[in-house]
Amino acid sequence: VAAATFGQEIANLGKGQMLALYTDGIECVVGTHCVEDFLIRAIRHSAGDPASAIADIQSQLDKSPGSLAPQDDMTVLLIARE
Repeated sequence: VAAATFGQEIANLGKGQMLALYTDGIECVVGTHCVEDFLIRAIRHSAGDPASAIADIQSQLDKSPGSLAPQDDMTVLLIARE
């Protein structure tokens, strides 16, 4: 998008911390104001295991209304420091 502007941030992850990045398609399914709580619950439920957290996120999204015919792409990226 020619008119788009993007910022840059630096984040230092401590041991055992995760960074979650997601596209706005997740907001379409779980709600704009609920995404952070949704991801935090999945990460806590996974006991800090990124693969388990992604599996839990996918399972929860699959159960959500509209998941069979999403209006937008849904992408979540978890970056973890061991």
